[in-house]
Amino acid sequence: MYQNASTPPSDAPPDTNWADTNWVMRIAAADGAIEWRRSTSSPAVQQKAGVMAIDDAGDTLIVATTNENRLRLQTIATATGQPRQDRTIRCADACSPPVGVGLGRDGTARVGITGIDTQAGQAAFLLGVDMTAPPPTRLDQPGIAGAWWSPYANGEGFVLDYLPDSRTLFMPWFTFSRDGGNDPAGQRWYVVQGQVPANAVEVELPITESTGGAFDAGPATTPAIVGKATLTFTDCDNGTLRYRFDEGRNGGATGTITLSRLSPATHECLLADGTTQTRTSAPANGFDARMSGSWFEPATSGQGLQLTVQPGGIFFAPWFTYDPAGISDDPGKQRWYTVQGSLANARNGVVELPIVQTIGGAFDSVPTNNMYAVGKATITMLACDRATLDYRFDDNELAAPMRARSGSIDLVKAGGCAP
Repeated sequence: MYQNASTPPSDAPPDTNWADTNWVMRIAAADGAIEWRRSTSSPAVQQKAGVMAIDDAGDTLIVATTNENRLRLQTIATATGQPRQDRTIRCADACSPPVGVGLGRDGTARVGITGIDTQAGQAAFLLGVDMTAPPPTRLDQPGIAGAWWSPYANGEGFVLDYLPDSRTLFMPWFTFSRDGGNDPAGQRWYVVQGQVPANAVEVELPITESTGGAFDAGPATTPAIVGKATLTFTDCDNGTLRYRFDEGRNGGATGTITLSRLSPATHECLLADGTTQTRTSAPANGFDARMSGSWFEPATSGQGLQLTVQPGGIFFAPWFTYDPAGISDDPGKQRWYTVQGSLANARNGVVELPIVQTIGGAFDSVPTNNMYAVGKATITMLACDRATLDYRFDDNELAAPMRARSGSIDLVKAGGCAP
């Protein structure tokens, strides 16, 4: 017998936080003993008890839960309670709890759900989601680099860089505090970083946090480890990040984020079957896909930009920085922007793009579309590993505390022109 419960079992450890926690348990029919139990909740995302079913073979349990605009599907081995797949997708603008779920022989989950769409109104949906487990893709390659997000979590995301010479994966994470809100004080950023073993298809890396810096000024900050993240990719366009923050850091949040590419790939990517996926663009107007990566000014190390460059197409660069010296609206003094737009009008390696501020989200739980320009940036590419950023913030309250600030930052690319 299997039970889906939102209350703790009688033999629960006394030091476990059971608030807002759902559990699936296998209970022996003979004596009622709990053979295994597994949490199906994410403390960062409050969920109500969902629905579950067992596949025809009897070896896989599937659990479906919803929260706001997202549907989470988890498959679990019935014999051992070990997790198999964990996927989250956007189901509607607002989703009710699922009314039924099933797992087909082809590995497709089918979920019945009602929701509200801002265009169509209230509607009923039957969603099909592939829950098969394809061979994972290697992590030690530049092909997985680029901008990543979850379609159900608009306004936050990651920009991944891989440095072959040092086998380093560097993945800044732009997000919000647990409470969020329509105030720049709710912005947060972290970095998932570390070395990747040869041919690794799964890696656990530290989550670091840098605080206390000053916008476009020294001294350099020193990151502190605040948790751990496990990263896997099923192909060059889809991945999963499981995170666990330390107690007292970001509320001790744990969870799973389904990753999709936010922008096209900038490097060749080696798939699990040995084939290579090639989608890079030829250099144009002084911009080259090789310019994608981590850029910073050595004198102010601890802040910088993550460039995603599609020559003639998209330019997307989250800018990880801090509040101005002497002006802060949160204890960590963190701030982030995005420099983004089209390279269609770039000329000779120079382009002017808006500086965009994003507010209104909450960490891995509340999406936001509250994005607005607060200034302009001129990017001048001097070489594949050297550039200048000239910034000019608007003279209005929306840009505060950067109001009317301007300056120039000399940038170098981590890892040089490679790969």
